[in-house]
Amino acid sequence: MRSAILSESDLTGVAFLNSNLHGARLDRAHMDRVSWQNVVCPDGGKSSGDPEGCRVS
Repeated sequence: MRSAILSESDLTGVAFLNSNLHGARLDRAHMDRVSWQNVVCPDGGKSSGDPEGCRVS
């Protein structure tokens, strides 16, 4: 999902497992009940537990 544009998308219930979101656009995406484990964040950092661990812009 590198460089994916998911701005304003409804991602409710999505599972990101061992995912690379580096460069993805997630601003204003709805992310309720998202499963998040071993993810490379859009800014290139790593988060193991939850979307709040990433800076989403």
